[in-house]
Amino acid sequence: MNPPLIVWFLIISSATAYGDIVYLRKEANASVELPCVCSTVDRIPFAFSLHRGPNETSSEVLYRDTRKDPSINKAYAHRISLQDELSSLRANVNITHLQENDTDLYYCFFYCKTQNAHLKIPGTTKFFLHVGGDVPEESSCFRSDPLLYTLSAAAVLLFLCVLIIARANCKSSTLCQKKTNVQPIYEDMRMMRPSNQQEAETKLL
Repeated sequence: MNPPLIVWFLIISSATAYGDIVYLRKEANASVELPCVCSTVDRIPFAFSLHRGPNETSSEVLYRDTRKDPSINKAYAHRISLQDELSSLRANVNITHLQENDTDLYYCFFYCKTQNAHLKIPGTTKFFLHVGGDVPEESSCFRSDPLLYTLSAAAVLLFLCVLIIARANCKSSTLCQKKTNVQPIYEDMRMMRPSNQQEAETKLL
């Protein structure tokens, strides 16, 4: 069982001793290429190795000596291939038929000779490989639920905005109509006077 991703992210954040970390997200049964480059240019390597795990003492995936056949971890048998150009200080590792338990931190080493010893030189890049499970066709609707929820919420919000604007326009038009129907107070008072008083005012005029 793979450790929680949060644990791996903590490992990645602390595992920066020799270069950058590249995050690779792959689905199950897919393939991935890990391009390794030697971090020194003053010596030609005679061997190369790929490891996985949180530290340098973790399991070895592949070891390639130019004088021998490559040694491959049995968990990667028939799934791993190597294109090494050690004279150019690089090697490309290809892993096929990925499985979820392939999720791990991968890093490589180059081995160089000196007069007194062998040097183990790290590659310039580490790779965090995250392999997800297959996505069945039946679950495609489930995967689209967040999008449907977002679109539905946007539609409801748009409807509410239109409703508020329409109501505001309706209120403003009603107020305008009321204002146009209001008669001057003077005319209202004249209409409320008795008819005989209105006749008297008319004769005086």
